[in-house]
Amino acid sequence: MYADLDRRGLVSLFELDRNDTEALLEALKQYRESLQVFIDLIEGNEFTMQQKASCDKLILEIQHIIKLRDE
Repeated sequence: MYADLDRRGLVSLFELDRNDTEALLEALKQYRESLQVFIDLIEGNEFTMQQKASCDKLILEIQHIIKLRDE
C-alpha cells in the first residue's frame, strides 16, 4: 500500500488488498468510537467534532470502495 498527495492536497491510497482495507476500516471505526466517548465525557469540542465528522466521511468512502470492489 502507498499513498499519494496530489496538487490539491488530497491524499489517495493505492494497492490496498482485502485485508488492508478491512483493517483500515476497523481501525477507523474504533477511532470513531473513542472520539464519541471523548465527546460524551467532556461534551466535546469543535476539534473533536470535526475529527469525528472526517472519520465518518472516510468510513463511508471506504465502505463505498469495498462495495464497488465486491460487485
